[in-house]
Amino acid sequence: MAKGDRLIVLATIEGLKSIETGKIKPKQWQIEIISAKSDMGIFEGTNAIARITGCPLKVARETMENLPQVLPVNVYRHQGVRLINALQKNQVSSKLHHFQNY
Repeated sequence: MAKGDRLIVLATIEGLKSIETGKIKPKQWQIEIISAKSDMGIFEGTNAIARITGCPLKVARETMENLPQVLPVNVYRHQGVRLINALQKNQVSSKLHHFQNY
């Protein structure tokens, strides 16, 4: 963005207040990675996991090399959906699961 540009944020008042006060909801979604159809899928899937979740590349690599497995990093729903789509494009089968930690 440059000086003078405008940023429009679409959010509820409650959502903006929670961000302002630092009360962000916990990550309540897990990714179950089932299988990959090729070595290229494993490679690209590893990169997508690291890029989208922010987890270390080493963790993503270890997960992809030992399928089926649950990714050891919890994510927000929007991250999970984005990652599932990215994995699917690389012929990696995966599922998104919701859990609640109290």
